[in-house]
Amino acid sequence: MIDIATIIELAASSTGALSSAADATERLKKIFRSSGSPDPEAQTVLLELLDKLIEAKSDQALIQDRLLALQREIEERDRFESEMARYALRTTALGAEVYVLKDGDESGEPPHCICPACLAKRQKQILQPDPEGRNWRVCFGCGARYLDQLKDGTGLRIGRARRPGLGRIDDF
Repeated sequence: MIDIATIIELAASSTGALSSAADATERLKKIFRSSGSPDPEAQTVLLELLDKLIEAKSDQALIQDRLLALQREIEERDRFESEMARYALRTTALGAEVYVLKDGDESGEPPHCICPACLAKRQKQILQPDPEGRNWRVCFGCGARYLDQLKDGTGLRIGRARRPGLGRIDDF
């Protein structure tokens, strides 16, 4: 995250550089008024003025870049928070805590769960059925596993079992 103190420090530095440039300009005006032709002191003051103005312009450009980055970061945070407002923390029938897409969400997405550990890291990872099998939802982002049958009956897979007499594995 962009450090606000750094932006304030840059702004103060930019203001100081502009103030120094203004002082150098005043000195330059006095020198030119007192003599008809530029002398070495006038050239030195002029170079000092140009250095300060270049420094101020550079500082202001850096401040602008940092402020734009901060603005993008705030917009991204707001977008993420808006997206996460679509989810509610629910407890599965087997006791795991997961975030579930709220009922009545108009996004067109099918019902699904997201990983609370990844959500805490500001990432959205949809929990998937365990490829090996039984009663788990797995987060492929962080590797967390959650017991899956939800209380509200969202139809998550419970597991696999052999049907007696058929000799094959089927979903319940």
